Amino acid sequence: MSITKRLLAFIMCLLMLFSAIACSSDVEDYSDSGSGAGNSIATGPSQAPANYVVLAEHEVANFRIVYEKGLTSAVVQKLNTNLETLKNKTGVIMEAVTDEALPAPDGKPEILIGETNREVSRIASAKLRSGEYTIEYDKSTNSVVIAGGGAAAISSAINSLFKKGIDTNKRYFAISNNFREEKFLNFPIQSVL
Repeated sequence: MSITKRLLAFIMCLLMLFSAIACSSDVEDYSDSGSGAGNSIATGPSQAPANYVVLAEHEVANFRIVYEKGLTSAVVQKLNTNLETLKNKTGVIMEAVTDEALPAPDGKPEILIGETNREVSRIASAKLRSGEYTIEYDKSTNSVVIAGGGAAAISSAINSLFKKGIDTNKRYFAISNNFREEKFLNFPIQSVL
């Protein structure tokens, strides 16, 4: 009886070993080919739709987050919470720096948050009132711009971008290349007689 149990345990170990080997041979390698630290773009086929801008995929961040130095600690905490969610759901660690730490673009695509020192975010921020926000992809600068009229509006915009952009089933973070979301306050127009 004990020989039968040992033989059965040995056969089960072999089956587990063979199944582990078979499963590991189906894994594709999407690692970076060494094109430079910090500027790597994911290789391999994208699982995002063709008309999407891939912000991060295959555990590689294609964009860097640059946020306004003057953002409140609550907004920075909201950003960090969303970055942690991105990491947990897709495996991507996305770099986030202040505009003061990176005073000029260096060629890597950026997600701009708040009124940064980049012209495109200053223009977007200038047209907003308190409580309003806009999120848009700017093709000319290859940037995603998040601007808001106040800390609460910027926090809402950050949440919206991350909620809509992360596809946990396919493990990418992407938005449509014509993505634009705006929240404007509507005030009733009163006529004066």
